[in-house]
Amino acid sequence: MKLTRRTWIPVHRWSGLTLGLILLFSAFTGLGLAFRTQLEGLAYPGMGAGQVCAAPVAISRMAQTARQAHPQSKVDYLRVKMGSGLPTAVRFFDKETYYFNACNGSIVAQQSRYDGFFGFTEWLHKGAWIKEVGGIIMGIGALTCVLMLAGLGVYLWWPRGPRTFKQALRIDNRAKGKAYTLGLHRTVGAWAVAPLLLSAITGIPIAFEPLQKAMIGKEHIRLPGAPKTPAPKMAAGEGKPQWIPASDAVIDATWTGIMANTHRPSEVLFHIAHKPGEPLEIYAIDGNAPHAQARSMIYADPADGSIIKTRPYDTAPFTYRLYYWMLALHNGMVGGLLGQFILFLGCAGATFMGVTGIISYLQTPAKKPRKVAAAPSERLA
Repeated sequence: MKLTRRTWIPVHRWSGLTLGLILLFSAFTGLGLAFRTQLEGLAYPGMGAGQVCAAPVAISRMAQTARQAHPQSKVDYLRVKMGSGLPTAVRFFDKETYYFNACNGSIVAQQSRYDGFFGFTEWLHKGAWIKEVGGIIMGIGALTCVLMLAGLGVYLWWPRGPRTFKQALRIDNRAKGKAYTLGLHRTVGAWAVAPLLLSAITGIPIAFEPLQKAMIGKEHIRLPGAPKTPAPKMAAGEGKPQWIPASDAVIDATWTGIMANTHRPSEVLFHIAHKPGEPLEIYAIDGNAPHAQARSMIYADPADGSIIKTRPYDTAPFTYRLYYWMLALHNGMVGGLLGQFILFLGCAGATFMGVTGIISYLQTPAKKPRKVAAAPSERLA
């Protein structure tokens, strides 16, 4: 059977009306996150209340204060934005987050990760509300966008015969009804397909955790003095290994090592909890990093805070660097405001195409039932 454009139109339509609804949801929620960097401080004034000072307080003091304020959970990590004036964040395993003034160590704000407008929008966008499979579902939406909607849509839109690209990129205002809606759908799709594909492709490894882990790779680091044989697996019913928080002295000693092994970092994320037999894990964004997600990894001994190993971003494997470059692109962290605007256009275009696709389907008139021809005997009668 010869495959023609008419053959592929129903495939494009029904993939959009089914799996494409995931993309529509993802794009609509992505609109609310495009300019989060600029708007979050306005939405939550306390989160912009940090200060730049020559001698900030020890981060162990902020961790200690946070533990006293929220004793029902364990501290997962501290995020320090160096020289930005933004507060230091201390996040717990239950996602509760405290924000500190780095100059005096006082709490300036408190909010759970997925609370507030931006937190709730992120919760929706990532599919975190569907516990185990939310990311997979969002990844399916991104794959549908790349293969069945954007890729096939370009094929169906591509000018043929006397129709020129100039005509294909222009809206025909003479059309009415469904023809006009489809014209909007095709034309806006042609203009928005590039930023839409950029957003969808970069979102695929973020959504599929196995792909993400394969790209990042796992650093197998043995602690000094640790046995070479792996620890025995826990028996059924014993539960998962507990996370162990580092002491305040270890936190401060590790921080000194971080500063000695980085070049004026703009951001440091310090996991102060660790599993038995594993090192403390830290990432730092150097001041001269190529983008805002160029993570250089640092591993420290939880016994004394000494640095065991560093893995600068520049010398990391290609797939590692590719993943974090894609993460930065997907979050609008490349190209400044222009990058964020391109991300916004992709989300807006996907939302518009989803809405016009649904409207055009609803504008299709119902088929009238065919009249059955009367039998000869009935005509004679």
